[in-house]
Order: sequence, then C-alpha cells, then structure tokens
Amino acid sequence: MSYLFSSLCLSFLLCSFIVIRAKPLDNEMLQTNELQNQDINTADSVALNLPVITDKNMFLLPKALSGGDSFTVQGLIQDNPKMVTISLIGGIQAPDYGNIICKVDVEFSNGEENMTISQVTNGISEIVQQYSGTEVLNGSDVKIQFRARKDDMLHLYSSFSSFIGEIPLNLNINNAKYMSFGGDLKKITELKFEFV
Repeated sequence: MSYLFSSLCLSFLLCSFIVIRAKPLDNEMLQTNELQNQDINTADSVALNLPVITDKNMFLLPKALSGGDSFTVQGLIQDNPKMVTISLIGGIQAPDYGNIICKVDVEFSNGEENMTISQVTNGISEIVQQYSGTEVLNGSDVKIQFRARKDDMLHLYSSFSSFIGEIPLNLNINNAKYMSFGGDLKKITELKFEFV
C-alpha cells in the first residue's frame, strides 16, 4: 500500500514539474516546434492548460513581475539597423495587444538613437516618453535593463548602466505575461530575470 502511495506521489510530482531554461535564442532556434523558453512541446502545453505561442518573436515570462524585479535584454542587431522593439504584453491564454504594459522602440538614424516609450490600455495607444542619445547600442550589441518599482513605475537603463528614464505605468507590471522582440534584432544573447 505504501509503495503504491509513494508511486502515485512521485508520478504527480513529475507531471506537475516544469523546468524553465534560459539559453541564447536566434532565428534558427525560433523556427523549431518547441516553445521558446520552456522544455515542453505544444501538446504538453495544451494538456497543462498553458498558453500556446505561435509567434516566433514572442516569449512567455517565467513568472509574474512585481515591484523590485528587473530583467535585462541583450542581443545582436543586423547590419545597418533601423529599429529594435521590445514589448511587455498582457494576456491570459494569448497575448492581448489591446493591453501593452510597455513598448520600447529604439530607432537608429545617422548615428543617433531615439527611443519612444508607449503603452496601450484598453486598445488606446499613448506615447509616454521620448528620449534621444540613449546609448543602448554598443557596436552590434544592444542592451536594455528594465527595473519595476513598487509604485507602478518602470526604470530603464542603457547598456552602460546609465539611467535612461522613469516610465509611469497605466497597467500594473504584474499584468505582463509575454515579451516580444521585433525590428532588426538578429539574436537574443542574454535574457536575465532577477526576482525579489
């Protein structure tokens, strides 16, 4: 009887355990059938009631973000880049593009960097801040750090750890469930989360 009970407990633990791994991502890896940041396939995610992501540039966050958490995005850009976009998107079983917590667009033109921060709340888009000379680009490497504050503010830092600005959030940071990348980003080399 105790052997049967132990076997059932072990089976339950194995079935309910999901490992999240971090690894560099590039376009070749993104074209595979596995979910981008999880060791499970699409059939497993349906069985476990997890979101199925079909966009190759969309990633499920490892857990809900809260005040004090931070994450760093670093990647290689294509030659002669025009724009890089990073978005934190809400949603439950699928991304909700009508509720984008924070969208960062960095435009590269004539050696200048111009950053536009926008949000979408209930389908209404709003530009929150604009910055020039943000220095997120270092050669072909782009790096931005995001730090959530307890007062629903998001702080942005450049690749040189210099402060870019403070972004007031219309939606709570813990509503972010997905992260997407776009523009002339060739490969993600680092995606690091620090949870408090």
